Amino acid sequence: MKKHFLSALAFSAVLLSSCGGTSKIEKPDACMQGGEITASSTIAVAETESGKVGGYVENGIYIYKGIPYAKAERFMPPVAADKWEGIRSSRAYGPTCPQGKRMGWYSDEQAFAFNWDDGYPDENCLRVNIWTPGVNDGKKRPVMVWLHGGGYAAGSGQELPSYDGTNLAKKGDVVVLTLNHRLNALGFLDLSAYGEKYLKSGNVGLLDL
Repeated sequence: MKKHFLSALAFSAVLLSSCGGTSKIEKPDACMQGGEITASSTIAVAETESGKVGGYVENGIYIYKGIPYAKAERFMPPVAADKWEGIRSSRAYGPTCPQGKRMGWYSDEQAFAFNWDDGYPDENCLRVNIWTPGVNDGKKRPVMVWLHGGGYAAGSGQELPSYDGTNLAKKGDVVVLTLNHRLNALGFLDLSAYGEKYLKSGNVGLLDL
């Protein structure tokens, strides 16, 4: 067991060195498939109302994932996200809203055909993903916002490869934005009969948007 572990560790070290370390990855090779990804403590750092975020650059596009755009207690309207100190790493998708299992969960053929990735569920799901050709370059660009389908009961802004905004941002010189918001009972259960506190509970999913 120890020999296998050391072999795996040695292979990982070789792989990282062949990719140029952790800050810059050349593709295609054993690391990725096509293009180049660059990330560091100084590259793709942007200021938001809540604090600084650190993303990465892929094929010339600045990418930020999983940024909290608001927060909310269960069945309550959203409020401003908590502020943070330092640079918040924003390089991976955040949680999706808890939801029922869909056909892709049960069908290998469906999952393969669509390359589904439902991520991981958590009620703290108010996250936004951003693709932009430039940061702090003085240019004003159209912002295209993608609101995912699912009948307000399922889905996320990250579940399909086609939701990735890299190519659209590059081709159109636009900012592409996808997001997750509350769904099903967490977003649209009307509890107003239980008091004024829950007056807006039946619409908090849209209030997120």
